[in-house]
Amino acid sequence: FTADGTWICTVVNSAATPAAEKVPVAVLADVEVDATVTQQRATAYVQGEFNRDALKFGGTDTIANHEAALNGAKIYTKRVVK
Repeated sequence: FTADGTWICTVVNSAATPAAEKVPVAVLADVEVDATVTQQRATAYVQGEFNRDALKFGGTDTIANHEAALNGAKIYTKRVVK
């Protein structure tokens, strides 16, 4: 969070230097959000159940890298039965 309470989100990546960027806390629902120039609004889910195959992570990370942390944040994943 910034001083004014704005929530700053980044793609979770195990190779990231800051520890905060290694821990997932939400699932971003918008396909693409470009906040490189100005702040943007986006939808993020902080709890729920999600299709594990649809989640995307930074670097070479996969669901296996973050599933325990996601579960700890009350974000659960499941496989979709076809």
